[in-house]
Amino acid sequence: MGGPISSKKYYQQIKPMNLTDTIIMGHNLGSKDFKQFLENNKLRKQYIGIESIPNPYKSNLAYMKECREQLGQEPLDIFSAQSYIATKVLLDLTEDIKRPLSTAKIIQTIEATKNYNYKDLLLRFDKTTRTLSQNLWIDTGQDEWKRKSITVTQKKEKKVGEDKQALSVRKNEIVVGSTMDLKGAVRGVSLRTLKAIKAVFYLTNKAGGIRGKKITIIAENDNYKPKIAAENIRNFVEDLNIDIILNPVGGPTTESYIKGFIETGEALVLFPSTGAPSLRDPSLEYMIHFRPAYNDIYTAAVKYLKENEGTQKIVFVYQDDAASGNAVKEVIERNKLAQGNYLKAPFGRGQRNFKDIAKKIQDFDPDAIAFWCQTLVMVNVIKEIGAPNLKNKLLLATEMGSSAVLKHMKKIGLNQNFINTENVPSSATSEIEIMKEYRKYLKLPDPFLAETWVSTNYFVDILKKIQAPIIKEKIIDAMENTKNYDFKGFELNFNPKNRTLSNTIWIYKAGQEVAKVSTLV
Repeated sequence: MGGPISSKKYYQQIKPMNLTDTIIMGHNLGSKDFKQFLENNKLRKQYIGIESIPNPYKSNLAYMKECREQLGQEPLDIFSAQSYIATKVLLDLTEDIKRPLSTAKIIQTIEATKNYNYKDLLLRFDKTTRTLSQNLWIDTGQDEWKRKSITVTQKKEKKVGEDKQALSVRKNEIVVGSTMDLKGAVRGVSLRTLKAIKAVFYLTNKAGGIRGKKITIIAENDNYKPKIAAENIRNFVEDLNIDIILNPVGGPTTESYIKGFIETGEALVLFPSTGAPSLRDPSLEYMIHFRPAYNDIYTAAVKYLKENEGTQKIVFVYQDDAASGNAVKEVIERNKLAQGNYLKAPFGRGQRNFKDIAKKIQDFDPDAIAFWCQTLVMVNVIKEIGAPNLKNKLLLATEMGSSAVLKHMKKIGLNQNFINTENVPSSATSEIEIMKEYRKYLKLPDPFLAETWVSTNYFVDILKKIQAPIIKEKIIDAMENTKNYDFKGFELNFNPKNRTLSNTIWIYKAGQEVAKVSTLV
């Protein structure tokens, strides 16, 4: 447990010849000198190194490549690389803090860090250990060392006599749960989600179910409130013996039961209806996403504008919070937008007056405005600027392709300026098999309904392929091994970095599908 020098002395005292059949394990001993000592004494194969960062000499992760570029190849070691990364992270986290800086402001910012992606390094502040990095890397002798989460979780003991299968799998049926807002402001999204799930399950049961078992869903209302959502999950797992949660709606609500049920493996949560980057922690084994994360969607959409619409100057309209601010910052960096070619226009939660934002946008005179906000905010900002002043501007939005939004854009004469991204191809015109099936049974052109249709059909497809007994871990394994899978024309490819299956978005202009774009930018 000592440093490289003391460890080397210790092994010399024991004499290397006495260690040829012994596994040697060390932490933060990855200096070149120590490894050369192991090589010289023919002990390298027995050595298992546990380090706080990836391979500083060979890793292809973005932050490690940058580290080598700045520090140079030869003098680099574990300690200098770790210090460099820690310093860069500190500078990055404090960049947007309102000046003057203070100790209190820095502490507050770091403590608020949740799944912050710094050039492929995912950071999350743990209040218990007061650390930002929740991973270690095992030196396997390969260029890319094996990452392991250090989040300690404890699973509840199995009840005596309990079958070795998911609690959701009963004698004659499979019951999955979901929590969503069925009565409040988000009920429109929730009811469409539930409609698609029930339609898929109805058709599955009509065709014989899952090996003769009927599949059903129980959805509980949470009014889009985290506390109620967490209680719903507790009720599913502990009272109803349901441990597979499908298509829950909402980022804040899903986040509320990470610690109690996802980290512990008590529940498997599949395809939450949110693109929140804060939920894309690769160490959360018991959560898998279908749609891409918002930061990846935004990055791909802006890249499309630059390459296909000639956009040079762009404004970002977004809510002024840490998550949205970090996402916009990431989009700017990944698209290499030069200073002066972009303008940040954040607004406060609950803000109703957008005169100042409208003036900032008009003074900047952009080619495009990216609205990453609620539809009402976009409508009010456009109203404040005035539709006639936006005739030569592109308006970019995400998941706003509803008929009501398109109708409004046409009414104010901006439908040809409106570019929107969705997570599925056109539910009205796409000729791929899964979308034609969607139109046959659900008929209504609706990108959100169609997305749930695709993800639920994929879930059923996985269940049919798993050999009995069906357990959560088999579902996870099957989904993690989904590679370049052509699922009825819809390409799925599990990405372990963010635990996401779909890495594609579709671009719509004036309501018509115009492009298919990868989010792996």
